[in-house]
Amino acid sequence: MQHRNTYTFLKEKLLFMCMGDANTTSWTGRVHNISDSSPVPTVDVYGYHIYTNGREINPDIPNYRRLKVVDTGGKGDFDLQISNVSTSDEGLYRCDIYLDKGKPLSKEYILQLKKLPSNLTIDNETDEGTIIGREDQLLKITCNVEIGRPPATIFWKHNGTILKTGGSNRLMYEFRTNRTHHNSKFTCGVKSNLTDDSLTKTIRLHIKYRPKVFINHHKNMPVFEGTNTTLCCEIDSDPSISFMLWSKDNMNNKSNINSSCLIFKRLDRQDQGNYTCFAGNEIGNGSLETTLTVYYPPSVSLEYMNYSIKESMRAVQCKGDGKPNNVTFFRLEHLSDFNEHIRYLNVSSDGIAKLPSTMESKRFQDTGFYICTASNGVLDEKGNMFQHAKAYILSTGPPVFVDDNRKIQYGEIGKPIDIKINVFSTSAIKHIDLNTIGKVSFPLPINNNLTKTVPLKIDFHGVNITVNGTELTFHLTKLNSFESYNVTVSNLFLSSYFIVEVRKTGISQPIENVMYQSQGQSIIDHPSPVSTLLPDVSSENTDTLSRNMAEINASMENRLNYADVVFQPTSRNEVRIIGLEDRTVYADVDTYGAGALLPETRSETSSSEDDFVYVDGIENFIEKEKQTIKTTDTQLSIKTLLKHKTRTTPFKQL
Repeated sequence: MQHRNTYTFLKEKLLFMCMGDANTTSWTGRVHNISDSSPVPTVDVYGYHIYTNGREINPDIPNYRRLKVVDTGGKGDFDLQISNVSTSDEGLYRCDIYLDKGKPLSKEYILQLKKLPSNLTIDNETDEGTIIGREDQLLKITCNVEIGRPPATIFWKHNGTILKTGGSNRLMYEFRTNRTHHNSKFTCGVKSNLTDDSLTKTIRLHIKYRPKVFINHHKNMPVFEGTNTTLCCEIDSDPSISFMLWSKDNMNNKSNINSSCLIFKRLDRQDQGNYTCFAGNEIGNGSLETTLTVYYPPSVSLEYMNYSIKESMRAVQCKGDGKPNNVTFFRLEHLSDFNEHIRYLNVSSDGIAKLPSTMESKRFQDTGFYICTASNGVLDEKGNMFQHAKAYILSTGPPVFVDDNRKIQYGEIGKPIDIKINVFSTSAIKHIDLNTIGKVSFPLPINNNLTKTVPLKIDFHGVNITVNGTELTFHLTKLNSFESYNVTVSNLFLSSYFIVEVRKTGISQPIENVMYQSQGQSIIDHPSPVSTLLPDVSSENTDTLSRNMAEINASMENRLNYADVVFQPTSRNEVRIIGLEDRTVYADVDTYGAGALLPETRSETSSSEDDFVYVDGIENFIEKEKQTIKTTDTQLSIKTLLKHKTRTTPFKQL
């Protein structure tokens, strides 16, 4: 049989319902006098006692005046009414119903006075209202309460969330702690139906945890070389830390507990790396790593080789290792030894500049300073966006005789003479010779008196620049004769040759074989009217002339110096010889008697020794010949013989 709990307050009126339509009923209830010998079986702490028989109240019970059997529904109900309820009325009440047929039926009620829960406590609570725990451990918090009537509901709540409910007078909640629980609050509450307000108690958790490390620098935030910066380690720890240190790239370099900051003055690229702050206490250790990225302009360098003129594939590479490494390379500038601009060379994205293909004889012109320019967008300490590297590159080859060398130099027989030659060489000059053409000569040794470094002018890739060249001085103690000399200069690569002619001081430059020649171009013959001045050769002199021509040609091969001159007719019987280069008037030639230069009909006179014309003391000859010049040009380029010491048998055509 189940009983029904009934709760009421003191001095209230209470009604226990019992079934109607019964022949008879009886109510039994709490024993008010334990010494009473009434045969009431005890089934709970309250016991039983006969309260009614039918509708009659037992007058022997102390509270019979407050009891009444009432027909609540008007159907012959036997409901027990208790007025002015007191504490002595608490207990078990049973209504036994006797029907005409069948077994008796019963209803039971337990009367309890209503009572609010009280005396709420929490286990392990300190005087400060805290519970102490450790990080990453299971923590049990337990709430106790003196139970009320009817029973209340116990619960644990945190941050407005119900964590657990249940229990009658005790409730435990278990969880794993972390640092976020430190100083957090947990509330135990008891909820009773007797009131809208809950009985509560709140405690604060004191969770001990290992240090949590913070660094005041974002790992993706770069700093710039030359600036100042600070890395500070901020530590959250309970209890306080017992040690702290810094490390860079896993190498300890700072262990002073008071130095929570690393101060960098004028950052250097060597300062970049991974920095870690470590700290520890009695609970454990904590750490955090950050990356210090230092941006700096590229350190530019040139990677190259010194080439010889035999190598056709040549290149120079610019390199840069800045941060960030998105280096842009700009045109490569080629400069002379004296910082004169020669040219620009295009550079590929990876910094390679290919030297343009050029003739082998001109590859020495690749010699000079090369300046590489690069940038990654980072300013250097002086505020420069562009960084440079400079290197000197040699394109080795044989010595080069510069254009301003004097091919004809002057002296006096029997007197000393200095023959000076200027030469450019990309390697050290190891040997020089001065030989007389057509004679056996011994090489002249190099000594300090023979060579001198001087600035020279020379064309490099179409630009006239200054180079450090060598002035060679051949000191002849006595000039024995006017000769042509072959100058040989050798360096580490090859040898080069130059022919210089020594003539008498004060003698004007003679008529020379005239050919048109420009630097780097082949010699181009121009039409020459020299045949107008050459004798008619009869058939009987053919053999002799042939032999003489052979001798002259052999001599001419050794005399490779030419001068550009023109014949400018000034009158019917006179021709002026003028140098093209300096416009010097070398001679006015009287052609009268030697055969008119301009007449339209040719003279028939034959050649003889008297036919040679001597002009202003020059020992050249021009044989008289009468012929017609079939042209109206006023200036005519001609070839003439190089100067000879003695008369040379005339020849018909060069």
